[in-house]
Amino acid sequence: MSALSVRLVTRSGELFSGHAGFVSLPTTEGSIGIMAGHQPLLATIGKGQVKVGKKENDPDAQVFEVVPGFVSVDQDQVTIIVDGL
Repeated sequence: MSALSVRLVTRSGELFSGHAGFVSLPTTEGSIGIMAGHQPLLATIGKGQVKVGKKENDPDAQVFEVVPGFVSVDQDQVTIIVDGL
């Protein structure tokens, strides 16, 4: 099974770096889910929850409350940059 390489970064530093099977986040166009093989994407993030887990609806997913920023997805690399928590 392919995995995503995920980084969540704020002004004060890196909050998360690791591998996941699924990431969900709030964009300004609505919530999206990202899994391995996702098409390249650059989107604006709105205020809400970023969830990083092994699968969709993972009860053990790590959850981060974030404020606006952006997300970049390219070749199973997910980089999330937000102004803060």
